[in-house]
This record gives sequence, C-alpha cells and structure tokens, in this order.
Amino acid sequence: SKTLNGRARILIRDGVILNYNILREIIEKISVIPGAAEALRARFPQSYVMRMQDRSTLLKPVDLSANISEGIFHFDPLQIETDFVLLNGAGNIGLDRRIGARANVIMNQEISQACVRSLNSFGLLCNNRGEMVIPVDIYGLLPQIRVVPDKNYITSKLLSGAAQEIIGQLVSDPSEGLDKIQNLFKKNIKGLNF
Repeated sequence: SKTLNGRARILIRDGVILNYNILREIIEKISVIPGAAEALRARFPQSYVMRMQDRSTLLKPVDLSANISEGIFHFDPLQIETDFVLLNGAGNIGLDRRIGARANVIMNQEISQACVRSLNSFGLLCNNRGEMVIPVDIYGLLPQIRVVPDKNYITSKLLSGAAQEIIGQLVSDPSEGLDKIQNLFKKNIKGLNF
C-alpha cells in the first residue's frame, strides 16, 4: 500500500454517510456559544429539526480528484455537499481509513439566517451571501471521525464584533467610557470557554 502512487477520480452517486448526521453535529458544535442552544431550539426551522433526527446524511453527487502518494489520497480541493451544507477544503485519507482534513463548513442561507435570528452573534460568522462559514478540522479513523470547529476563529470573530459595538457606543456617547466597555465585554464573552 505504501507503494501506491498516481492520480484517482472518485465519483459517488446516491451517497450516504452512514450513522453520522452532519447537520446535528454542526448544530451541537456551534451550540457551545453562550445562549446558542436555547435560542436555536426555539427558532430552528421545523423541517431541519426533523432532519437532525435522521441517523445518516444524504450526499449530493460527489466528483473528487486525488493525488496518491505512498498509499495516501490527497484531495485538494475536497468538496462534499448536502442540500443544507457544503464542506470545502483539502484533506487526506489513507488506505488504513485514517482521515485528516481542514475545511470550511458553509451552511445554506435558510439555516444560517435561522441561526442569526436565534442569536445575532452568529451574523459575525456569515459571509457576504448570508451563509454561515465555520472552519473545521476533521480527523479520525473512518467511520469514527471528529469534526472540531476552529475555536480561535469563532472567538476572534465574536470578539471583533464586541469591539466594533464598543467603539460604536463610545463614539456615540463617550461619557459612559470604561463602565460601558466592561459591561459589553462581559456580555459578549461570558461563557466562551470552549
């Protein structure tokens, strides 16, 4: 297997990731943001609540190209899509089923906007098309994989939003000064201990 080198093209039609619900996994991961879990439960679209109960994930057709070096398939780009999320990045998978990838999870506009309506802070994670973008690391031994959001990215986005709010309020009413800064930071970063 270490002698396997070359190029490959992988086509998957009617693909299913068995025993892994991507939507549920993503929502659970972003629910670590303070107040997110309760807000999402209250405002998440019912059709997606039902989808979160599915055991597996249906894929749109997949067409991937890979370079193979010493038995390891290198995908760049790595693009896998469902009807509610796009995984876009680069990664490797070995013949031993070990996977490692770095990607952006891009949620569709409907889910993204439901998240933003649930908790305004989620808007800081959206691109200019209103899609929530979360960088993740994916690793493990198939079928046991872990999807881990980039906590530094999420924290920096939330803190930059808090800083913008602070500056805006200080410009509009500089007399509040230090008290306002302390209160805003307490409100925006309370509980951010991933």
